[in-house]
Amino acid sequence: MEKSDQVNEFRNAIAIVAGGSGGIGAAICEKLASRGVDVAFTYHKSKDKADQTAKRIEQHGRRSMAAQVDLRDAEAVAALVAKVTATWGDPSTVVYAAGPLLRFHYIAKIPSATFRDVMEHDVIGCYNLMHASIPALRKTRGALVAMATPALDHYVKKDILSIAPKAAIHALVRGIACEEGRYGVRANSVGIGLVGDFGLIDALRANGDVDDRFLQTTYEQVPLGRLGRAEEIAEATAFLASERASFVTGQILMVDGGLAA
Repeated sequence: MEKSDQVNEFRNAIAIVAGGSGGIGAAICEKLASRGVDVAFTYHKSKDKADQTAKRIEQHGRRSMAAQVDLRDAEAVAALVAKVTATWGDPSTVVYAAGPLLRFHYIAKIPSATFRDVMEHDVIGCYNLMHASIPALRKTRGALVAMATPALDHYVKKDILSIAPKAAIHALVRGIACEEGRYGVRANSVGIGLVGDFGLIDALRANGDVDDRFLQTTYEQVPLGRLGRAEEIAEATAFLASERASFVTGQILMVDGGLAA
């Protein structure tokens, strides 16, 4: 693809990605960079991983900007959007790929403080990013994409710490799609199935949240019979953010091997 085509695909080819040091977030950053987009991204604690993401972006000949931001801090998030705008220009792509580590617990066993912490990190963090980005996205007639879960359509036992915040996030996405469409702004979600290529399964095993029986049951429920890959999530995200999806808004694209079906 020629550079001019890349720019047209993403309008002004500037993106902000929340959660760029995580497995899926890093894959999204690299995918956007490979399509000719400069990428600013946030990270919470993992500076080493953030440095790796920045290097992967720059290997595609694009500019990177890594920012350690607590997404619950509305002023810090707004400052990042302002910095990107002042340094590069208004972003036309904003992606929310952050959130706490996935955990599996029965609702009856989840302390109130744990539930509150997850909701604050994920829902408030996403809200702050969306809210701060709307003025820039109006100027660029840009696109917002947030990570969600197929469990919104197919409830999974012990998955409430993912389902509850992602339900709220997708509600925000739909609200923005309805309210900001008059400015040319689009907003969509990606329903992420269980992804197996960046250590998530190992982390869940180490926490004692899943075992081989759970994984076997998961495989049996997924029509494609396998775990997903971060690359597949990134490809779907890039599609929804690009002009190839110029008439798609308020939707959730399930990338889950058919689980929600």
